[in-house]
Order: sequence, then structure tokens, then C-alpha cells
Amino acid sequence: MRPSSKSLPRRGVIVAAALSLLGCGNLVPAQDPNAPVITGTASYKARVTMPAAAIFEATLEDVSRADAPAVVVASVRMERLDPPPFRFRIPYDPAKIVPGHRYVVRARITLNEVLRFTTDTAYPVLGPDGNKHVKLEMTGDGGGYRPLPGT
Repeated sequence: MRPSSKSLPRRGVIVAAALSLLGCGNLVPAQDPNAPVITGTASYKARVTMPAAAIFEATLEDVSRADAPAVVVASVRMERLDPPPFRFRIPYDPAKIVPGHRYVVRARITLNEVLRFTTDTAYPVLGPDGNKHVKLEMTGDGGGYRPLPGT
């Protein structure tokens, strides 16, 4: 039995679609607009502005195990920084949150892969009170960059 001429184009489209989907395995999934989010601000006391190459990163970390490094659950990275405070949002997958574990938010600023500012205090989130907002203070000297205007 010979396939009809109408089924050949349809099969071709199905095969082409299947092959194109195989190449999508490495794509980053789109951010779920309904995903829960940790929000916050981060600042530092040094009166300097960072160059355009500076990078701010905030991470949500599971710090439950004292005998192991923290596990990064989610993070956000920002470039071309405005003067502080830096406002950030860290969307996270609720399936990665384990009841009873301890979670903190940390932040840092690097310039050419050199650490310039970092948090040195634990900022807990997602605890018994359900806190999802933090106000972070970072320490460091900024590496001697431009003073902010008016200082």
C-alpha cells in the first residue's frame, strides 16, 4: 500500500519538528512569572562608585549542613551598576526548598573577577516567619575607585 500524497508532507513536518526539539535540550527554561521570589536591597558604606565592569551577584543558599559548603539554590547577577542601594529579585524553584533547612541570602561585587565588596553577616530568609525580603550591608573598600559626588 502506497502512502497518500497528503500524508507525506505531514510526516515531513512531524519529523522536522521532532528533530528541531532535540536541539532545544540545552536552552535555559523561561522564568516562571509566578515563581516565588526573594527581594532585597544591598549597599555598602564606602563612598565610591564602581566602574561599569563591576558585577553584583546575590545568592539564595542552603546553609543547613555545618560540615559542608553552602548549596546555591538560586542567584541573580547584575552588570552596569547604578549607585547603591542595589535592588534585586531572586526567583527560586520552591521544589528546591527543604522544610526545616536554613536559608540565607549573600551578596558580592566583583571587578575583573576580584572581590571588592561582600556580605559578612548571615541574612536568613524562608524561616519560620517566612521572611522573603532582606536588607544587606556589604563590607570592603571598593578597591580605591571614584568617590561619590559630594563627598
